[in-house]
Amino acid sequence: MTAARPMFRPMFRPPFRLLARRAALAALLLLGPGGLAHAADGWRCRNEQVEVSCDAGACAVSEAHTPMDVSVDPSRISVCAYTGCWEGPVALHLLKDGRAAFIGTDLAFSTVPDLRSDATVVIDIRSGVGAVLAAGFVNPVTCARN
Repeated sequence: MTAARPMFRPMFRPPFRLLARRAALAALLLLGPGGLAHAADGWRCRNEQVEVSCDAGACAVSEAHTPMDVSVDPSRISVCAYTGCWEGPVALHLLKDGRAAFIGTDLAFSTVPDLRSDATVVIDIRSGVGAVLAAGFVNPVTCARN
């Protein structure tokens, strides 16, 4: 006789990982199933004005920060903050109705490889305004084409 399977699977993931996956799902829903395409250009983004970090269901604005340096193209994603970068391949790239999404999963941090994170970058390609979700940061960014 086998034991009954629980009706739900407990979530033992850090809260940000769940937030990043939900953001990726929201990007998919926003861009729609017809949004699969490859943009010819890459993007470089920075959060010059503000840094927002979120943990345990609450977000806070940093009083002082060093801007992130974010680079994306259809095949690579790099999110640099303070002492290193989360870098790796783009797992999913979507382009639809003037918005581009770049999603990287389980990216290693360049200076501490065991410090891994998912990253999602969404950009309005008409205005160059976007958002970056990575490693507990949820930052508005301004972007320019490479």
